[in-house]
Amino acid sequence: MSTRKYMAADPGERTGAPSSGAVAEHAKDHDATKPPLWHKDNPGFWLAVCVALSAVFALVYTALR
Repeated sequence: MSTRKYMAADPGERTGAPSSGAVAEHAKDHDATKPPLWHKDNPGFWLAVCVALSAVFALVYTALR
């Protein structure tokens, strides 16, 4: 087993057509390998930070105007 973080598949894994049970299992594995939203390397984190800062700026700007 590979110790690389957030890697979905190793290059040595077989690429044949999965059965329905394997698809469900792979979906669970894929969800487990995704970084959480609050992880600094997740682009969604920075999107959420920018939206939050924009909302705070808009509220402060309208309050001081």
